[in-house]
Amino acid sequence: MDVNRRRLDDANVTLMGLPLPELRCRTRTSLLGDSERPAWVIGHQPEFIHPGVWFKHLVADRMARVTDGVAVNLIVDSDVPKSTGLRVVRRQGDELIVTHVLVPTAEPRFPYEHWPAVTAGRLAAFRAEVRQAMGAAFEESLMPGFFEAFGRSEDSGGFVEQMARGRRVADELVEAELLEQRISRCWGGPLLGEMLLNAERFAAAYNAALADYRRERRIRSATRPMPDLQRAGEGVELPL
Repeated sequence: MDVNRRRLDDANVTLMGLPLPELRCRTRTSLLGDSERPAWVIGHQPEFIHPGVWFKHLVADRMARVTDGVAVNLIVDSDVPKSTGLRVVRRQGDELIVTHVLVPTAEPRFPYEHWPAVTAGRLAAFRAEVRQAMGAAFEESLMPGFFEAFGRSEDSGGFVEQMARGRRVADELVEAELLEQRISRCWGGPLLGEMLLNAERFAAAYNAALADYRRERRIRSATRPMPDLQRAGEGVELPL
């Protein structure tokens, strides 16, 4: 951690004329209220996640504790969904039965940030479908607590805030404390300005970094970990 900090402090990088160390200090102060404490940052889309993804929450929390830092979870609500449903797996005899339950208000064409809150009536119907699909395992799972937290209020945060409240049920079981920020609400500033003013150079560097990453890890898919930025005539795509 100390080595990383020294390298970043020594980096000869400026964004909109501001040195990187100054920007890092400003960001940490704005986010954490402290310019010195380390931040352990993770992130994922506001969707139903498997234990391997959720385990990052526990790791970030524990690392923050031992370093007097802060664990931060970035909710990637600026993405469109990969799936609009919940896959429920139930054992029936020697077989595994998979049921796909559609998430209320799911809209595959729009990013999560634009999904409206799930009303009490639609949430009750969703809960009933999941309970039926899970059978006897439902009451022994985290799902009753998830649905209770999910439906506490229908605030302006929409589906994203409801989903975050439900997921925190799992965090609380292991006493994991994470500061949460939605990507859609923290994007902007000097980095955005630099990207817009130097779109072609940024896109070229971005795509080159992705190519190196895929080659080193022998990834064949052109969409992993994310697609290259594209050009359309004189237009240059940016990861916004």
